[in-house]
Amino acid sequence: MPLAATGSLNGTMATWDIPTQQLRHKCEHPEGVVKIHWCQSSPLLYTACLDGIVRLWDARNGNTVCSLEGHSNQLLDLDVTSNDTTVVTACEDRTARIFLHHMPS
Repeated sequence: MPLAATGSLNGTMATWDIPTQQLRHKCEHPEGVVKIHWCQSSPLLYTACLDGIVRLWDARNGNTVCSLEGHSNQLLDLDVTSNDTTVVTACEDRTARIFLHHMPS
């Protein structure tokens, strides 16, 4: 499934169908999206948001799979291990967090 994703400071994350260049899903966040990470082995993607929450989305249907919370300020960055189970975040509150996450089957 050839898809692309875009994030915006207006709180929108959009997934796009590359062959048709059509919007597939528009996923709303309460604040701006600062980073997107596609999972390597599934149609899932993580977003880092200025509300301090990491969300995991299913690009096939636009639904939130889960949220990873723990920061008290805006997220600045995130990275994910190659097996997509460990998420590392950096935050405006001068902390970094490590989230261990089991991918849904």
